[in-house]
Amino acid sequence: MTSARRDRDLRPSLRAADTVTVNLDDWEVDTVKRLQTLVTLELLTGVFAVVGGLLLIGAPDGHLLATNRNALANSPFVDWRMPGVLLVAFVGIGFLITAALQWLVPRIGWSMSLLAGCGLVAFETVEVVLLGFQPLQAIFGAVGVAVMILALGSPRSV
Repeated sequence: MTSARRDRDLRPSLRAADTVTVNLDDWEVDTVKRLQTLVTLELLTGVFAVVGGLLLIGAPDGHLLATNRNALANSPFVDWRMPGVLLVAFVGIGFLITAALQWLVPRIGWSMSLLAGCGLVAFETVEVVLLGFQPLQAIFGAVGVAVMILALGSPRSV
């Protein structure tokens, strides 16, 4: 694989009145699909985290998300407000920034995706330790692993 081929921006330029025809080989098609999947996962995760966190901040008793307040009994939290802030700040905003970087600056986006995936797995692990196991933690932990795998398999990772 040549350096020029690896570094080529695979997103077509969007200019008015231009018809863009791009012939991609299998490697490039795979890279485009990986990029699209990664950005989609990051956007969805970021949006869900921001919405969920704001719901926890807005209703610290957790009733908007049907959370169990007893889960906080052995944690450092008195209500769901601070977990909501942490969810918005680290997962929500972090994943939205990562998705934007992945799309706009792929050279550093792949590394940021790897970091975001690791961060999400760490976030969910801490949640399990502090609050006990919830099925949603396993789902988002798996999303973090998927993001790491997609980022590691990319041509521009780390």
